[in-house]
Amino acid sequence: MKEQDTIEFIRKKDFKFIKKLGNGAFGETILIQDEYINYDFVCKKYKPLKGIPKEEYFKNFINEIKLMHLLHHNNIVRVFNYYLYP
Repeated sequence: MKEQDTIEFIRKKDFKFIKKLGNGAFGETILIQDEYINYDFVCKKYKPLKGIPKEEYFKNFINEIKLMHLLHHNNIVRVFNYYLYP
């Protein structure tokens, strides 16, 4: 392996659905659990409401990921990981 090589993770991680937490203009938020380590996570799925231009607001969604990844505060959800699908 050399510097700048891409590391591809091919193993899928499964989570147990706990409950729906809510949804807004850009998507829905659910509570999930990693049963292996017995830890809860929040998952936000980009799924804009009808009438919202998906491509235009997708850039805003990416910016939200970037900003939340930098924040560390007790009252703000911390981003541990993200996945972008086409």
